[in-house]
Amino acid sequence: MKKLVIIALAFVAMQATAQEKKETLKKEERLERSHRMGDFTPEVMADKQTKKMTKALGLNESQQKQVHALNLENAKERKAFTDMRKEKIADKKSEKPSKEERMEMKKRMTEHLEMTKNKMKEILNEEQYVKWEKQQELREAKIKERMSHRSGERKHMKKEK
Repeated sequence: MKKLVIIALAFVAMQATAQEKKETLKKEERLERSHRMGDFTPEVMADKQTKKMTKALGLNESQQKQVHALNLENAKERKAFTDMRKEKIADKKSEKPSKEERMEMKKRMTEHLEMTKNKMKEILNEEQYVKWEKQQELREAKIKERMSHRSGERKHMKKEK
C-alpha cells in the first residue's frame, strides 16, 4: 500500500513539473515572437502585409499602391504605440491603464478600425471587400481565442499560488 502511495505521489510530482516547463516555454515563445516582430520596420511590415493581401485578394497595381499606403500608415501607428508602451515599461511606469484610459484606447481603436474599413471599401471591389472582411473576422476570432487561453493560464497560475 505504501508503495502505491509513493508511486502515485511521484507521478503527480512529475506531471506538475512537466506543466511548469510547458508554460515557461509558451512565455518564452511569445517573447521571442514579439522581439522578432519588433525588429521589422513599418515599411517592411507594410510590404509583407501588402504582398499577403495581393495574393489573397488578387489586387491590381493601383490597388496595391493604395493598400500599401494604408498598411504603412497603420504600421507606423502600431510601431509608435508599441514604442510608447516599451518606454513606459522601461521607466517602471508599467502600471495597468485606468478604466478611463482603457475605454479611451478602445474608442480610438474602434474609430481607427472603422476608418480602415471605409478606406478598404473605397480601394477594393465588392468581391474583394467581402473576402477581406471574412479574413478580418477570422483574424479577430484567433486573437480572441488566444486571449481567452491567456486569461485561462493566468487564472490557473493564480490558483496554484
